[in-house]
Amino acid sequence: MSIEKIDKAKAQLSCRLITGIACIASALEAVSALKKAIQLATDDFIVHSLLAVTYSMMGREKEARAEAAEVLRINPKFSLDSSVKKNPQKDQSRSDETFNALRKARLK
Repeated sequence: MSIEKIDKAKAQLSCRLITGIACIASALEAVSALKKAIQLATDDFIVHSLLAVTYSMMGREKEARAEAAEVLRINPKFSLDSSVKKNPQKDQSRSDETFNALRKARLK
């Protein structure tokens, strides 16, 4: 392997690592902001659902399920289907990610 190819591979790996770190930092910032929002509006099921999505996307399933339980405590009639219909997103892949994250958190 040439030096140029090795340098290019190192640069690509560095970019991936930096992107990954940025995503984690953003997720941690989101968790912090959402927890503050919950302190201000304890029974806002939308904020709890956003925190469930964030935890789920971070792979923190236990916390995601706890937030999903809060969503259902606050709004026992919550359903993913009606939520998605009421809040359509322009980017279908983003909508699918959110839907799947809520399903992983065990919301139906």
